[in-house]
Amino acid sequence: MNNFILGCLCFTLTFHTAAQEVSVSSSSEMINKSSSEFWEGFLGESKTGYFLLRKGGPISNEKIYIEKYGLELNFISINEVRSSMGIMGDSKLHRSTIMNNGRIYSFYEGWNKSIRKNSLIVKLSDDNGVLQDEEFVIETEPSKSQLKASHYKY
Repeated sequence: MNNFILGCLCFTLTFHTAAQEVSVSSSSEMINKSSSEFWEGFLGESKTGYFLLRKGGPISNEKIYIEKYGLELNFISINEVRSSMGIMGDSKLHRSTIMNNGRIYSFYEGWNKSIRKNSLIVKLSDDNGVLQDEEFVIETEPSKSQLKASHYKY
């Protein structure tokens, strides 16, 4: 019985003296402006903050967003990445968005019916995650139809 009391006393003194005061804080609560879209993944970070990718909606009209959070994890902005561009026969479809070395790259696959070619296209985003207008063609291949287009890996 004495060993049990001695053990309890040692246990209590060990954890009582090792206790530390903990303070937890967070940023103000934000309303999810894209309630039908779901968190897809963490894109990465830059000198100005952290970036997340959010996707959702029907496959024929998918909604894609880049969310930016500050270095203190406070919400900064949400920007849409277009899932498709152009018209039938000359269109581009979003395939992937990645972040590398602090830069965000959105990859599109485009097929042009008049020249019968399929292209891999990349568009950059600015420091806030806003997709820029300028695009760069990475590769172009012959393709008889959009269904017989290439398959690219990123």
